[in-house]
Amino acid sequence: MPLIGRWTHRAPARESAPLTRKLTSTIGLSDLALLAREPEGWRPLAVGDAPLAALLAADGLAALDPGCEGMAAGATLAAIPLAAPLAPLPLAGAAQSAI
Repeated sequence: MPLIGRWTHRAPARESAPLTRKLTSTIGLSDLALLAREPEGWRPLAVGDAPLAALLAADGLAALDPGCEGMAAGATLAAIPLAAPLAPLPLAGAAQSAI
């Protein structure tokens, strides 16, 4: 995805929301978490493996660092929304608002 983003002048989009359930991960391994979007936040579907049912139901994807043992319910997680995984980059040299 980073290569496609660079070619199209886009970056991975991030959508932050609280977790509706605890998310567990294996320490020492980078894991991918498949997530479903609910009104309350992200609901973990699968971590580390990708069963077909979870892939079909997933609305988001999050990469977990090797040092992460998991996250508690209610913790905020930034995930890549699968419906629109890339967002436009800000224009270089664009005027910033003055303070």
